[in-house]
Amino acid sequence: MPLPMKPPILASIILFFSGLAALIYQTLWVKQLALVVGVEVYAVTVGISAFFAGLALGNAWLGKWADRTPSPLRLYGWLEFGIAITGVGATWALAHAAGLFVSLQDTVGLLAWVLPFGLVGLPATLMGGTLVALLRACEPVEGFMGRISGLLYGANTAGAIAGTVATAFYLIPAFGIQRTAWMAAAINLMLALSAISLRFFWPPSTRTAQGSSAHPQPVSLVLVLYTVAGGLALGYDVIWTQAIVQFLSTRTYAFAVVLATYLLGLTLGSWVMSFWSDRIRRPWTVFGGFIAGAGITALASFAVFDMFLLEIQHYLGQSVLSKTHSLMAMHLTSFAVAAVTFVLVPTLLLGAAYPLAVRLVARTQHVGEDTGQLTALNTIGGIVGTGLTGFVLIPKLGLVHSMTLLAGIATIVGAIAILQEAKRPLGKVAVSLGMVAVIVLGGITPANAFAQMLVFQHPGDLQFYQESAGNTVAVIEQSTPEGTFHRLYVQGISNTGDIFPSLRYMRLQALLPLIILSGQPRSALVVGLGSGITSGSLLAYPDLEERVTFELLPPVVEAAQWFDGNFDVTHNPAVTVKVSDGRHELLRTPKQFDLITLEPPPPSASGVVNLYSRDFYELAKSKLSPDGLLAQWWPLATQNDADSRSL
Repeated sequence: MPLPMKPPILASIILFFSGLAALIYQTLWVKQLALVVGVEVYAVTVGISAFFAGLALGNAWLGKWADRTPSPLRLYGWLEFGIAITGVGATWALAHAAGLFVSLQDTVGLLAWVLPFGLVGLPATLMGGTLVALLRACEPVEGFMGRISGLLYGANTAGAIAGTVATAFYLIPAFGIQRTAWMAAAINLMLALSAISLRFFWPPSTRTAQGSSAHPQPVSLVLVLYTVAGGLALGYDVIWTQAIVQFLSTRTYAFAVVLATYLLGLTLGSWVMSFWSDRIRRPWTVFGGFIAGAGITALASFAVFDMFLLEIQHYLGQSVLSKTHSLMAMHLTSFAVAAVTFVLVPTLLLGAAYPLAVRLVARTQHVGEDTGQLTALNTIGGIVGTGLTGFVLIPKLGLVHSMTLLAGIATIVGAIAILQEAKRPLGKVAVSLGMVAVIVLGGITPANAFAQMLVFQHPGDLQFYQESAGNTVAVIEQSTPEGTFHRLYVQGISNTGDIFPSLRYMRLQALLPLIILSGQPRSALVVGLGSGITSGSLLAYPDLEERVTFELLPPVVEAAQWFDGNFDVTHNPAVTVKVSDGRHELLRTPKQFDLITLEPPPPSASGVVNLYSRDFYELAKSKLSPDGLLAQWWPLATQNDADSRSL
């Protein structure tokens, strides 16, 4: 019985749903990892790195297997079945892993990170084999490598967009994490059964890998260049994520929109180029031009838009609000404008490079192995790029100089590729112009561009600004008719300040519970240093024997010196200020406190919702003395009635 449609089209539909399920899992796991490992930037880094490491291993290992099996469609079916089991298992295990992770940290140190890495990496390894298995099942011949690979890659990435958006906006709020994982598993099982059934109607395989055949191009150079390109792509993503938040808020939806835009660019670029990649006479030149162009346009977005972006966001956001009367629609419009401005064009170019890279590498009888190796190395480059950019380049160079460096490397990568074919003066001129563009754009973009934009949004005198791994922290001196005060901004969002009303409530946050406690309180814990005013107020209660503060972000501790009224708490030996995740410290400490007090940002801030959860309140209660109290600031003015009642 013939198939209802051509194998590449049918494989694309299957891979769309496969990508959808994969990104449902990844979104869930990153959210869960914030509870397991504490620091959100580490959670995102571990989640992405483990996911990509699994994909890389799966591409390399299962790509060879796909070439050798007589039924790659059956292989695909078993992979989806395995993903369903391990995906649900990883989701369940992560929900119960926080205590074990903290215990392992105290006993084996860095080896504790093997736990979350392995839980995410195992199902991701199986996911890594799905694309190469179906690509092998389609059996592309010479002259169609780029087209079919680009079509399947685009469909898989389009599914990833759907999974990202659906999970953040609908599935988690409506069904919760565990039920959403079961839905993803149901998709995997449906795909597994479909693939196993379809293999009886699929055109029979006409070839399997036999020996070795010559590569059509100098494949080693392609692999090296595309590995570096993977590091650059994920390096851009790290910088974009931290930079774009200056134009948004730290709402979870903002990150979903940015990720969806990133994937949309890859999808459209790969899909459009799939129709042209096999016809291009100079694939090296076009491939190099795309890699270099992505870096140059990414840097150009930093140099060109700055203050104009804020004005465009405001204008379009207000227009949408006036027509829809929906604050959510206004926020999403603002998020989308920022994401498209920075992300879309570079990712279009990066996506378009994929089918060209496959054309330069893949052999007919080894399409699974060659494509798997190419994708695996690109993914490994992405893992390295994520770590180096987030934990080395941004803290050392800042956002602008980090992007300039990556754009320069991209231009060099592009130049090497272009010069494989463009020996004529025209090619050398193009390479030279790319170099000049990076130098000019890097020169005209001030290193403190994002600090300037922050001050443009919140007028005042910048007193402190630091870009570090995963966050930016600033202190701005601002004025009122009553005088000047200082305000703390984390990721562009106001967190606290020393204006008198704030000074008053933050002191009450510490002193009022101490006054009403029965008996004589001896110990107090503050979760979150902020301006240091609450922690400093503990010094006014002389009978306290132990005063402890946990602060997640090192730059916040440095910024505390700018705030009046905190009694220089970070330098006072009577207060222990520890840079660590407060939730982790509560998990590991055997101590009990008479008072635990905290003032986290509103729950809408990314990652902060964990401090408003039932799990956290139960943990805090277990660390209170029999007559102890927990005091927490509730953002009633920024919440609806249902959210307040849930707290």
